[in-house]
Amino acid sequence: NKSTETLFDNNPWDYSDKELDNEMAKLLTVLNDNIDTKPDERDIVSHRKLFGRFIVFVKRIFFKIMKPYTNVILEKQRYFNEKTVRLMLLNFIRFRKLEGKIRDIESITEELKFLLEIKEFERKTKKNENKNI
Repeated sequence: NKSTETLFDNNPWDYSDKELDNEMAKLLTVLNDNIDTKPDERDIVSHRKLFGRFIVFVKRIFFKIMKPYTNVILEKQRYFNEKTVRLMLLNFIRFRKLEGKIRDIESITEELKFLLEIKEFERKTKKNENKNI
């Protein structure tokens, strides 16, 4: 699938359970660390030697002027990001619990198959005993 090949180094459909868990945990951590999208003034830098300080000064003034307006928008984005990360974590936990239930059901199914085989053997044995009488 082209879309998954461009998003991942490897095809996630080929991951083992442990690899999936590790990848999900790593991505949830990255998302959690980047919930707040508000820029920081300290991140404003310039690579220009001659006019660099002036450019940074102007950018910081612009940043302070625009801050009340951008904060409204970015606060909504932060809220959305927070809820999205929480939803993903809850899904991860739910998948974990469902995996445990599936393992329990598989174990019970194997036990029932074994009991059915025993009953079938007993039925055949009894049928053969009745024939011999």
